Amino acid sequence: MLIACGTGAYNVTNVPFIATRQGREIRIEPAPFDLALEEHELEGGRRMLVNAFWDPATMTLSDFSKGRGLGDCGSRSSHGWDGRRFRLTAREEMPECRGSIVYVTTWRADVQR
Repeated sequence: MLIACGTGAYNVTNVPFIATRQGREIRIEPAPFDLALEEHELEGGRRMLVNAFWDPATMTLSDFSKGRGLGDCGSRSSHGWDGRRFRLTAREEMPECRGSIVYVTTWRADVQR
């Protein structure tokens, strides 16, 4: 579940949760991640993602934090679900807002299904 908790001109902030059914009960817990990214952390260990998108076909949770409306700076990440937690599979960053939409790859994992 992605719960929207803030919005700006071109960014929506979401907090991801995992909902599981146990009989008649539904248990909701903060989504666990394998890697802490400083920009994503909230108090209490919860993760915050900007412009998050869940793709059930690939079991991938993605985010794209725009530094400004053009999208020429910020960061993009993808996290794959391994059955227990989300694992960082890709990360791209562009810290300078200079008109380039080509981000620098800072993390890439070989995902095997």
